[in-house]
Amino acid sequence: MVVVENKTFDEIRVGQSAKLTRTLTVEDIYLFGVLTGDANPTHYDDLERDSRERRVRGHGMWGAALVSALLGNELPGPGTVYKKQIIEFAAPVMLGDTLTVTITVVGLEPADRMVTFECNGINQKGDTAFTGLAVVEAPADKRLETPVAGLYVQF
Repeated sequence: MVVVENKTFDEIRVGQSAKLTRTLTVEDIYLFGVLTGDANPTHYDDLERDSRERRVRGHGMWGAALVSALLGNELPGPGTVYKKQIIEFAAPVMLGDTLTVTITVVGLEPADRMVTFECNGINQKGDTAFTGLAVVEAPADKRLETPVAGLYVQF
């Protein structure tokens, strides 16, 4: 059984980081589209072409969703409340790209337990897909959670 443990505001320090690596699959593209309702043909038209000619562009917000997964599962983890996200897309994430997403603590506001993270996504070629900042309210209390079966992916 997997148990996820959060980091309380008092345990978080500037410079702490977490990262995950995921490869964008056809299933990710379809599931993200269904989940969000984004049916933009940019993400689907080339899926029907011969595999040698495909250049399928993933949803830009897929990378931002990976940031959300890190914040909610790893740092700070369970009990985190997302407050703000600023993101700049530098390059598309294409079908088959492997994206490494990193969040790093760059600011702490003790008065309201706000934590600011620098966020970035780098593909397997070393190209930056996105950069940004996320602000969350970190939990005050320690939590150990057992995620919903089948939903938690250990990073």
